[in-house]
Amino acid sequence: MYCSYYIVHAHRHMIWLMIAHLKSHDNIAFHRTMDGARDILEFFVTPAYEEQLLTWFDLYIEEGVIFSYRKEPNRLVP
Repeated sequence: MYCSYYIVHAHRHMIWLMIAHLKSHDNIAFHRTMDGARDILEFFVTPAYEEQLLTWFDLYIEEGVIFSYRKEPNRLVP
């Protein structure tokens, strides 16, 4: 089974807060900077934690941590 894949456009000065929050919850998602110049991150999350991650993404938008997120096909699937 492959992880779900999300692209997130974040506020640069808030990225550390989002990542610290995710790490403090047993790293429910793997993240990587996709485009540092445009503050775009990618996240891989297992189906078991996807609902929780989406809840947090919605809260991050409300709190001004990220601009947007979207689900994409997992780029690692052959």
